[in-house]
Amino acid sequence: GTHVHVDSAARGAAMSDAEAFADAAAIKAAGFDLVRTAHYPPTRAFLAAAEELGLALWVDLPWYRGGLGADARRWARGAEGALAELLDQNGNSPACLVVGVANEPAMTWHSSFRDVAKLPRVDEAKVAKVVQGFANRVRADAYRLAGLRAFDAGRALMDVYSPSVWAGWYTGSYADYGARWRKERAAHGRSRSALWHVEWGAAAVPGEFRRGRFRRDGATWSTASVRGAARSLDAWTESYQADLAEWHLRFQQTDEQWAGGAHWLWRDVPSPQRCANAGAAKCLNAKGLHARSG
Repeated sequence: GTHVHVDSAARGAAMSDAEAFADAAAIKAAGFDLVRTAHYPPTRAFLAAAEELGLALWVDLPWYRGGLGADARRWARGAEGALAELLDQNGNSPACLVVGVANEPAMTWHSSFRDVAKLPRVDEAKVAKVVQGFANRVRADAYRLAGLRAFDAGRALMDVYSPSVWAGWYTGSYADYGARWRKERAAHGRSRSALWHVEWGAAAVPGEFRRGRFRRDGATWSTASVRGAARSLDAWTESYQADLAEWHLRFQQTDEQWAGGAHWLWRDVPSPQRCANAGAAKCLNAKGLHARSG
């Protein structure tokens, strides 16, 4: 699978229905069968396109980091209302396979919040209780699966769970991917949930193929020894992005216990958190298989 945001280079978040259908059709033509609409529900146009084209959707509730917020009661009212709307709009769709109840709910790092210091310390037990309640609401319809990403305390409460593994990008080398995934599978044990891997990949400056920094052993090109590539803009090339993807896919296609997953992401999207990026990747989440312009 892959991931999409509601965004086009021409219209931003006001993308047209025709653009939404074109995205879905291109994703289907590329051979994908699962799309995660991260980190919020799809537009009605994209949902209809997925139904028509036969794409399965992982539809996300927009609970992205921050625990239960600075005011837990106010947060709960908003989150419960958002889940009710999500299920009302998407729950009866044959394309809606997974409803993701949260993404990284216990994390507070990065610039996701104006003042992280004002957030109360995340109580993982309280977060897990809310996650379980949301999952039970999703499973009120036996044909829907409850999903969760990057919250280990909730993995046993789900139908589908994905840990956070960014081998070769934020941490380690992509050559470590198989070993790291086997470690995750061992930690998962006999949990009731299926273990998927959603969100993996590497960023690239569109059109950049500079590889000299990673040349070794004479004429042999190898990037497998590069570690934590996100910290070095020299690694932000389409060459490195493709090498990392190939390594991940080879493992996934040959691992006999592989259940499923989704690459991050279909197309580059705007991201104010990433305005420190250089050149053509400035203010973009540049991990897309396509540049923002297509």
